Amino acid sequence: MRVSLVIYGNLVPPRSGGYLYDAMLVRQLRRRGHEVGVVSLQSARELSESLEVMARTSPDIIVEDELCHHPLSRMNSDLVDRTGARTCAIVHNLQSAYARTPSEAELIARSERDFFASVDALVFTSDFTRQLTFRRFGSPSRFATAKPGKDHFVPRSQNRDFAAGPLRVLHAASIIPQKGLDVLVEAVAQLPKEDIEITVTGAFRDRAFSRRLRDEIRERGLEKKVRFEGFVSRSFLEDLMARSHLLAVPSRCEGYGIVLTEALGMGLPVLACTPGGPDEIITDGKEGFLVPYGDARLLSRRLARLLRDRVLLQEMSSSALRRFQELPTWEKSLRPAMELLEGLAGCSG
Repeated sequence: MRVSLVIYGNLVPPRSGGYLYDAMLVRQLRRRGHEVGVVSLQSARELSESLEVMARTSPDIIVEDELCHHPLSRMNSDLVDRTGARTCAIVHNLQSAYARTPSEAELIARSERDFFASVDALVFTSDFTRQLTFRRFGSPSRFATAKPGKDHFVPRSQNRDFAAGPLRVLHAASIIPQKGLDVLVEAVAQLPKEDIEITVTGAFRDRAFSRRLRDEIRERGLEKKVRFEGFVSRSFLEDLMARSHLLAVPSRCEGYGIVLTEALGMGLPVLACTPGGPDEIITDGKEGFLVPYGDARLLSRRLARLLRDRVLLQEMSSSALRRFQELPTWEKSLRPAMELLEGLAGCSG
């Protein structure tokens, strides 16, 4: 079958998160003998021209990343009329779940509702996102849940020192309000400053938030305890994981969290938040801790416990490695998505 994948940005090189998932989806489709073209929208202005090119390729299936929901909700009907293709959306997260105000959430939700009504099927990357979508927009007639795999990541050997000393915490995510770095800073501020160090990787993507965050770090006297590395290479991120004691990404409404699985592969316990996809990866108190989003006091208590109890920290590290071994490969994890798409096109892999 011929497949067109519509995304914002570019899959080369494959980045983390949703981009990595989409790249792995393309790889699995091609391995099953299907022809896949990627329509990369660098900006919304390019949409009409890019979709015109796609229409001329006569795809059997158009797969659309939910991130593109706003323009595609208005154009899918015309696109389907011109190509005769079936359509399927990949839902990593609901954008409305990240809205800052109720009015913004309702505005985004209207567009998402129109988008979901314009496609034939949905692929969800976590149980959490599927359940949230069903609650807000109802159940589609055709859908599949296909979680991320693990074998894009080959764990490197590491000999982490769990002995007494500062608790080395890694925060690996884009620096935006939804990822909860401000909550982590608030939690760390409640601990003795000499006992903890935070390394932050990821690009600043919200100027107002970054200013507030830096002001808070300065006001709390944490300038020497919070180190910003910016956007880093894959190899450098793995070096940081090998040197750290804990990955802390206390996100609001995380869809899944591929970086969490990578941390497990490095024997790195995880501190994440509920509600969200992390509880499909992490068992609270076993491979790390799960806390309600925004609860800086409980987050601080969990950090203090690991700071004091290095035996527990080492046990969680061993549990993290065992959990990583249990996770599926991409071929296995994406099988439900492959079967759904092939069924829509009336073919087999």
